[in-house]
Amino acid sequence: MILVQPQSPARRRSAFTLLEVLVVVAIILVLASVATVAVLQVQKENKNDIAKIQAISLQKALQTYIIKNEGNPPNSLQDIIRYIDGGDVSKLTDPWGNQFQMGSTQNNDVTSYYIHTSNPETGAEIRSDTKK
Repeated sequence: MILVQPQSPARRRSAFTLLEVLVVVAIILVLASVATVAVLQVQKENKNDIAKIQAISLQKALQTYIIKNEGNPPNSLQDIIRYIDGGDVSKLTDPWGNQFQMGSTQNNDVTSYYIHTSNPETGAEIRSDTKK
């Protein structure tokens, strides 16, 4: 007499297959690369805004220097360091690693001073005395 075991019902899977895991990892990698590209683009676009904010801050230090020195402008931006928060020399450098520059405009008998730099990627000038 031969005993036949009854067939068990269909086995349930308790784990993912290697292929399923690889597909999920591939999807995650694609999403991560798209997010990285988007973040880098936003950072690149924000450099102009950062440079503008830094130039305005330096403009205020420049104005303070001029007031404290009886209306005389500094010879270089190095002279205004003591009027910059923390006296940090690195604040004289724009987001692209270039030094900010000091410029002036003459309107009748009044000389106005401003801080400026330029975006090396676009060539756009960024000035502390302009709205945009």
